[in-house]
Amino acid sequence: MNAKPPNCIDIAEGESPFPVLTQEVRPGATTGSADGDLGRLAEQTISDVLGWRARGQDVEGFVAALTGSFQLKRVEGHNEAVWTPRGHAVQADLGQVTGGQASLAARARTAVRDALPLLDSLVPLRVDPDVQDAEAFRSLVRHELEELLRELESPIIRPERVDNLLSLLTGLPSVAGSPGCGNGSEYAYTDAKSLPAGSHLAALREQFGLTGDNVNTIEEERIQTSFLTLQDWVLSLHASWKQQRPQIIGQGTTGGFLGTTLVLLSQELAAVSGQVESVWSAFDSVYLNAGERQTIPLKDTSLTLEGLLRWIHEFATHEAKKVIQSGGKDAVEMAVSPVLDQLSRLLLCHILSAYPSGNGRIVVCMDPEGHKPPGFYSARVQMAVLELYQYLRQARDTARTVHRHITVRIANAKPNVLQLGREEQLLLTGSGFLPGLHKVAILEPGGDILEGTPQSCDDSSGQLRVEFDLCKHNREYPLTPGPYELAVYESRPGDSWPPVQVDDWIHVFVEKAAEKQPAKKAANKDA
Repeated sequence: MNAKPPNCIDIAEGESPFPVLTQEVRPGATTGSADGDLGRLAEQTISDVLGWRARGQDVEGFVAALTGSFQLKRVEGHNEAVWTPRGHAVQADLGQVTGGQASLAARARTAVRDALPLLDSLVPLRVDPDVQDAEAFRSLVRHELEELLRELESPIIRPERVDNLLSLLTGLPSVAGSPGCGNGSEYAYTDAKSLPAGSHLAALREQFGLTGDNVNTIEEERIQTSFLTLQDWVLSLHASWKQQRPQIIGQGTTGGFLGTTLVLLSQELAAVSGQVESVWSAFDSVYLNAGERQTIPLKDTSLTLEGLLRWIHEFATHEAKKVIQSGGKDAVEMAVSPVLDQLSRLLLCHILSAYPSGNGRIVVCMDPEGHKPPGFYSARVQMAVLELYQYLRQARDTARTVHRHITVRIANAKPNVLQLGREEQLLLTGSGFLPGLHKVAILEPGGDILEGTPQSCDDSSGQLRVEFDLCKHNREYPLTPGPYELAVYESRPGDSWPPVQVDDWIHVFVEKAAEKQPAKKAANKDA
């Protein structure tokens, strides 16, 4: 079992003094009132139906969510609204479908509109068709084409879903290493027999017998031509998606498309705003109300606990939106992303006290000077703060995809729990790493700690491998168990240490090495 530092406890140990939560507590909510209960029920129902969290007088957000949740269709002379269920909150008031995704959606809209009549016009050319199987594959291909169009038109695109639909239709992978039936020569098709056998288009061809061997008349050749046209449209969409995919998901050299990225950023900012309210509720449940939180100072800053939480909430709810609408792409890169980075750092350094340990459990590191009350370290509070930190980090990473030049991004570090007394090798995955230029260090706010030794750097695969000697080091302040920043920075001749400008960072946890258990004596066979 891994040893814990003296000021750390298992997260469950700090929960017992406080009452068990039996209902959700919200700041300012009316407790025990029928009107308050009905209001919360109505708000939750609207949120579930629209996939949207209400934000004061946010009329634009409400209209965007309403438009995205219902589709109007003309049926027998009147309009009918069809509800489209959404499994997550969508804030579509900041951005819209633009760039490569909008181009693909326009092409898909035209292709599907023209392809569906061709699909319906197909008749079997085989002398022994299985009508039920043929109709089943016709329905399957129609469904996948409609779903592909729906996904490309969605403001929250799911690239894996598009990959899957195109792979089912064509049998070809959309990205390197993805499942598919192709052999790499994706677009070397000149006739209907070239489709991989595992694709649904190939199965449709076989069930209907749409091959040259079954063509005998002009009418039969017209039917085969309809299938070839349908196939060419799908393969063309596949080729365009493969080309545009990196920039749509924000991995292009100039970042992602602004409109599509802002839709995702809007959703994540809404999640941050909602999670701050959950953190407030958790504090209220352990007898730390807003007034008491306002009196708890954060070390080495002029902020209070409540001041930082309100800053996060106000920025995610109002300020970020106003800045983006007035400044556009430059505002995201130079105003929103740095603030989200600073807020996540402050939250990590001053409020978040729960960290993963090497044995798979979560420990809470308590302030040795005792400036915070016991409720601060309770499991419900720290888990809510941990979730808030993850939402902030995710929003910051999304904002960093909007840029005019190549930037360094750390997606994850493995392992993220390091042990003292060992030589640890870390693998950083991300983008923008340059061999010989970027270095990695373990930093503590306000001081330098330990510089790593680069082992390898592969910019094409986005991997940077580094080694840290945690057995001994000659720094003025030795490593102690607790949270640290793993920072990537540029190393140039004459630069000072610690680095002034950090390109990106991710938090890691340092713990004591596992104690060796004494070997048990062998059992006496004669006993």
